[in-house]
Amino acid sequence: MDCIGFLNIISLSSSKVICFSKHNSVNVPSNQGDSCKVVSNLKFPLFTQSVAKIGRGKLCTIQINNLAVSLHHLTIWSVQFDVDCKPIVYVIDNSRNGVLHNSEEMQKGEIRYLRHGDKLELKTACTIEFFESESCSVIDSPAMSQVTQSVNEWQISSIKLGSGSFGSVHIARSLIHKGAFAVKIIPKQKTSRFDNSKVFQSREATLLLKINHVCIPYGQASCLELIINQYRFIGDE
Repeated sequence: MDCIGFLNIISLSSSKVICFSKHNSVNVPSNQGDSCKVVSNLKFPLFTQSVAKIGRGKLCTIQINNLAVSLHHLTIWSVQFDVDCKPIVYVIDNSRNGVLHNSEEMQKGEIRYLRHGDKLELKTACTIEFFESESCSVIDSPAMSQVTQSVNEWQISSIKLGSGSFGSVHIARSLIHKGAFAVKIIPKQKTSRFDNSKVFQSREATLLLKINHVCIPYGQASCLELIINQYRFIGDE
């Protein structure tokens, strides 16, 4: 697996950090199978499709010896939806005491995506900064910047999950609802292929509302319906 970046972990209040990794690394030396090291700060490598559990429990990939840390405090993992798109790194708050993401309090069960330079803080225990590797870094181009904009209460990022003949799917954040959403963006010049763009939107929205999938928990249909109702054609004129 390719290394997509690393977590820079700095302990606070003399907390000890114990790391386990199946991958050999300068910072996490090899030791018969899984690697292990006890440190106060280190760089922990992240790989494509990898999962890192962080907490006080013995089953965590990164163990933090601090009573303010939950047994399973948070999880960081990477997903690559399309070979033509860079991997995306997510974090979920599993704790009781909370996690700060760029100085903003996360809610238990909330999922956010991490960008280069983002900082997580486990109160009184440690700080965790995420840095992308050079191979995964993105240099914004004019075309990319056109789809990085705000539409009503939605902030559409340049992070692309995948693309097809009629558009691309990007990650977006709602200013009202917590968490990340997937938004389909269709360039305006391609809407001429449809006789009635509103009819097309309505049909696609109807199909999306019928999705029954384990990754769309029951009870969140209102959020899905909301984002469909906010459907917008944006892009080149």
